[in-house]
Amino acid sequence: VVVSLTGGSAIFVQAGAFGSSAGGYDLFFELINDDFGNVPNGATTLRFNSPVAGTIERPGDVDVFQIGIPPRPNGEQVPEEVHVRISQIATDGTFDAFLTVFRQLDDGSLEFVALNDDRNGLDSAIEFDLKRNATYFAFAEAFGTVTGDYQISISTIVADDFSNSIQGAQSVEVAGLNVVSFPAGEIESSGDVDVFTFTSDRNGSAIIEISPET
Repeated sequence: VVVSLTGGSAIFVQAGAFGSSAGGYDLFFELINDDFGNVPNGATTLRFNSPVAGTIERPGDVDVFQIGIPPRPNGEQVPEEVHVRISQIATDGTFDAFLTVFRQLDDGSLEFVALNDDRNGLDSAIEFDLKRNATYFAFAEAFGTVTGDYQISISTIVADDFSNSIQGAQSVEVAGLNVVSFPAGEIESSGDVDVFTFTSDRNGSAIIEISPET
């Protein structure tokens, strides 16, 4: 039997026998070091843009994190609702991440928000709208009886001005050699790309330039 422990709390174990059987027995106790608590009470804060390394030490272990306050853009007040992404990534190659997010209600109970298993290979990720005055918890687990190491992180998702894919490419109108509509864009985060498309009305060459915003 595996039980969750809270420091200072007394645990009672009753040893018995099935039915009418009787006889001697040996009782063993093994304390398992747990890096993060299994319950919301006293949960470690998961801060934005600050990844945390964790370990699922045994099957059934849960590491519970309280989600911190989103960063304030330019010192402004945090919006009423912020779109965020929380990720649990395997760091030992065999770990199978299983991630769940809950919101705490006024009575202290937990309301399910979302869960994910294997969004990207064996890694898990959840995107959701975090409300400013609500308290959220992330439950980091492993699928089945898997144990191992992982990294968990949370970040805000900035709205993308132009699509990252050819399928959603932004059309640019051209007339001969003159650009009719010239898009101004923004690379909102590292790794972002903006994809554009245009159709030429003649054969020849074209010069395409990009310059930083001044």
